[in-house]
Amino acid sequence: MATGLADLLRQGQSDGDIRPDLDPVTGAWWLMSQLGSHGFRAAVVPDRNTVEPGLSRLLLESLTRPSR
Repeated sequence: MATGLADLLRQGQSDGDIRPDLDPVTGAWWLMSQLGSHGFRAAVVPDRNTVEPGLSRLLLESLTRPSR
């Protein structure tokens, strides 16, 4: 799964949609960590309807905005 996600991130970099300084392998594992923790957050986060959209926004911004 990590290999497939890394390939998708590389393709996104080639297309200009994913920031070029992102390491695709590290990014793939980070994405899998975020996905894997979804069930935990669903069980313990009291205001999930607010937290999940914010996490999604952070995820997208971290993949698409250049680092400073």
